[in-house]
Amino acid sequence: MDPRLEKEYSINEARKIGRLADNCLSKSSKDRPKMSQVVERLKQIVQVSNEGDSFDKTFEEICEEDPVEAQTKQKQHEPSEAWKRRMAHLAKLGEHVEGASRRRLLIMQRAKVV
Repeated sequence: MDPRLEKEYSINEARKIGRLADNCLSKSSKDRPKMSQVVERLKQIVQVSNEGDSFDKTFEEICEEDPVEAQTKQKQHEPSEAWKRRMAHLAKLGEHVEGASRRRLLIMQRAKVV
């Protein structure tokens, strides 16, 4: 893993994303996930990661922290604005891909009927 990313992402997350990327590179299009599935899987990986981060500390550790310091740490764990924009863009791409596929299917179905 890139040393610059080690502090921001866990190795477990990187492995999951790597497996997902590997699935996207399958030779057969039937074996590759749809873009909407890729977007959903990325959201799941990030959500599980964010939920896991919140349970890493014990109750005593949370109570002993300085409120200002705790708030600063919380902001560090929140996704960046760039990340939020990327995820929104991926979601839109996934919606567009499904829409385009749906249109092609309708065109093909109409062609068979006529």
